[in-house]
Amino acid sequence: MDESGIAPPLPVVAAVIRRGDRVLLARRPLDKAQAGLWEFPGGKVGDGELPEAALVREIQEELDCTITVGAPLITVTHAYPALTITLSAYWATVFIGEPKVGEPLAIEWVPIAALADRELCAADRALAAACIKHAGAVSDPRTTVVWERGSDLD
Repeated sequence: MDESGIAPPLPVVAAVIRRGDRVLLARRPLDKAQAGLWEFPGGKVGDGELPEAALVREIQEELDCTITVGAPLITVTHAYPALTITLSAYWATVFIGEPKVGEPLAIEWVPIAALADRELCAADRALAAACIKHAGAVSDPRTTVVWERGSDLD
């Protein structure tokens, strides 16, 4: 905490993993804050860790694949009731493996044009808007579910 007694924003990173006209979203576990909402995968940046390195680590831990981190997309600060985060999003591509459900409840390749229709965590809404703006996308409700915990694929 600083002199005012307010904790500084927690640094968090997110991967906007793109495949053609789709990006990967992860559904938050039911036992975590923002339960059941969709988000761009990522996580907390460790002390002394570079954001790009944190992003590679988090994706490996959560989705069991390796990504290549590209250009930054957007950085937003958002105050949730329990904490404030500074979320930095980067474009990324899968380099090794295929994303698998690990920590997330489900993962989904979503058309960029359909991101505005997703039930996203509050901080991730700005990321979705930046993706749509960057891609010049128009609304398209089609999605492809890759894998969901508890499904016949388990």
